[in-house]
Amino acid sequence: MNTSITLTPMKIKKAYRLLTFGGVLGLLLSMPEASADTIVFQNGSSPTAGYTGNDVARMEERFPGVNYGDATEGLVGTLGTADTLFHTVLSFDLSAIPSGATINSASLSLYETTDAGSVSSAVQFDLHELTQSFVESQVTWDDYSTGNPWATAGGDYSATVLSSITVNPNTSSGVQTFATSGDFTTVVQSALDGSESLELLLKLNDTDEAGSSRYLFRFRTEDYGTVADRPLLTVDYTPVPEPASSALIVVGGIVGLVVWRRRKLSTAG
Repeated sequence: MNTSITLTPMKIKKAYRLLTFGGVLGLLLSMPEASADTIVFQNGSSPTAGYTGNDVARMEERFPGVNYGDATEGLVGTLGTADTLFHTVLSFDLSAIPSGATINSASLSLYETTDAGSVSSAVQFDLHELTQSFVESQVTWDDYSTGNPWATAGGDYSATVLSSITVNPNTSSGVQTFATSGDFTTVVQSALDGSESLELLLKLNDTDEAGSSRYLFRFRTEDYGTVADRPLLTVDYTPVPEPASSALIVVGGIVGLVVWRRRKLSTAG
């Protein structure tokens, strides 16, 4: 029985197609499924006990040149009189998240303490993206670092509200969480893809900030003694899948070639 095969251009073309198919099959088989992961950022706790990537500093309009970068308490709101606004800026080093990862969600939790002087009423506090980075040990109401003024006193920030909480500062205490949102997630993604530093600003909503009532949100900063009460940023992300194995690609190609040859031998018989 003569089983010799003459490779015509058509047969070579079919063999090439099967080889390509096998290669693609090997590629698909070698790619692991990308699963989401969650990482928490909190000074002295996570992602490692040595993490110090969170900076927090409050800024007071009544003392525009004073730095509060080492304060254990953040303040956000107003005393209800002229020149008594409080903003707080925060930053987180995100470099522990794998480069190229896709951010799925993000939330910020703060430990609030009551302010007995505030009006007993629910009020909204807003989280914004800070558009100018700051130096924690130098930032003030007027300057983001020594000799470098904000474009607008009190901090340069995007008008978009990333997330908000509605609480009664007169009676509320405990953990308050700025939940995830599409805008919040986008800002974290942009920070990761850029400088790997997330810069945020907290303030009272515009309406009540311009009013005459005292609403003052107090919370514990990254300098507070109890680690568990420090600011906590939670990020859910999907890492980039590992590169496909070249060995499996080759195996897939060989399998495709073998299948083609067996077909030819069986038809030739």
